[in-house]
Amino acid sequence: MLHSRTPSRLSTDDIRQYYDRQAGTYRKDERLKILLGEKRLRRQLMARARGKILDVACGTGENFTYFAENSEVTGIELSAAMLDR
Repeated sequence: MLHSRTPSRLSTDDIRQYYDRQAGTYRKDERLKILLGEKRLRRQLMARARGKILDVACGTGENFTYFAENSEVTGIELSAAMLDR
């Protein structure tokens, strides 16, 4: 939970600070991702994107490896700590 405030009242700074704090532990166990099929699902979904792609709230950039090679990808993220990961 981000805060006790309702989501509509979260400021950009609240969100940025939350994800800055979470960045250190954001990476989940790769084996769990495989077991749950997350990697397969991510690969299937991202492979559909073509051309110029805008990945909003890109986090650590996990989706980038799944986009088609000839795509032009721009990622936007509030948290510098997530981008550093």
